[in-house]
Amino acid sequence: MRNWKTFAIALAVLALPLAASSAGLEFGVGAWYVNPSGSISYAPYGPNQFIGLSGAGVDEEWQLTFRLKGQPPALPGIYLQAVPMSFSTFGGNGGTDFEFSFGDVLFNPGDEIKSDFFLNVYDAVLYFPIPLIKTATLNVFSAEIGAGGRWITVRAELENRSTDDLLTSSVIDDAQTANVVFPEGYAAVQIRPTEKISLDGEIWGYSWNGDKFWSLVGRLKLKPVGPLMISGGYRYDYYNFEQDDLRLRNTQFKGPFAEIGVMW
Repeated sequence: MRNWKTFAIALAVLALPLAASSAGLEFGVGAWYVNPSGSISYAPYGPNQFIGLSGAGVDEEWQLTFRLKGQPPALPGIYLQAVPMSFSTFGGNGGTDFEFSFGDVLFNPGDEIKSDFFLNVYDAVLYFPIPLIKTATLNVFSAEIGAGGRWITVRAELENRSTDDLLTSSVIDDAQTANVVFPEGYAAVQIRPTEKISLDGEIWGYSWNGDKFWSLVGRLKLKPVGPLMISGGYRYDYYNFEQDDLRLRNTQFKGPFAEIGVMW
């Protein structure tokens, strides 16, 4: 929680000098309706035993997003993004029909599970416009390419809230937090038929030695008056990696989003 608040404050502070020095600036705050899927595992003492996010009680929730994009003259552009995700729910009895372990906790079929799952994502890339495309298309079509890094903080906590025969509650839980920084590539295209309307497509990604992630974003932006920007679209994230015995396998986070901000 503290990480994304710090990142959001940093974005707001950086927006002021970037606005003064950039040929183009975007700053937006959004709400993303995330549908999660895939599996997680925490097995420090043996082979991975995966449980689906849905079996752990992780379900759709609204999440905040923050982004800042600026293009200073004669310098590479900078794109910063924060996507903190937090899911905290109860799974009902019978959420899983198999036995599995999460760290030191054993879950039997039908046990009641409470889960807390956090995935905070922070991006920072430098990008360059691809020369001549914008000029050749009379400023209608543009493209850019860049590279940077993605800092991921993931925390998973599962709690066994099973009840014994005497109806006395026994609460046992275990949790693990992992921090990892990956390099990443970035590419984007934009179609802007008028000054008031534009359609953006972005891809962020990395793949090496079994660890991989990518983010696909489609965004329709409107400028109804002055620098005010209103946008909406769809985002799809995919993660498959292991860090500090915590494994995300084929996890996906997808859904529509809306955003408000400013654009010069």
